[in-house]
Amino acid sequence: VQPASLRSYTEGGSYDFYVEHGEKKILIRPSFNYIKGQLNEIRADVLFLGVAGLAKAEPDMEKTFFAETVEKTGARLVIPVHWDNFFASLEKPVEDMPELIEKTDVVFYKLAKYCEAHDVNCLIQYPRTSIEV
Repeated sequence: VQPASLRSYTEGGSYDFYVEHGEKKILIRPSFNYIKGQLNEIRADVLFLGVAGLAKAEPDMEKTFFAETVEKTGARLVIPVHWDNFFASLEKPVEDMPELIEKTDVVFYKLAKYCEAHDVNCLIQYPRTSIEV
């Protein structure tokens, strides 16, 4: 029942979505999580990457997360997802996640720093916009 409290939302598992269209390979990984080795055989040109949790991640977790996602897939473009406040209406300006949950500026900094160091493009896509990949 809406409006629901934050504690009403629980993680019950996440699915990745892999799309091939022509020569393009796209992986949508909506969760800031990984299973070691799960993406060993998966290659993607574009990776939509769940980043909610990145700001609070310890350096070792951050390093392993990127190794098990971006590096394993060989993605040349990373687009973060789950950085905006999905409780906010899409009829209003975009909001970051509430600071209590996540620090979006820190998330973007960590992601951009990683991508820059690994020669990977990073694009922040706003809700209600489209891109061609």
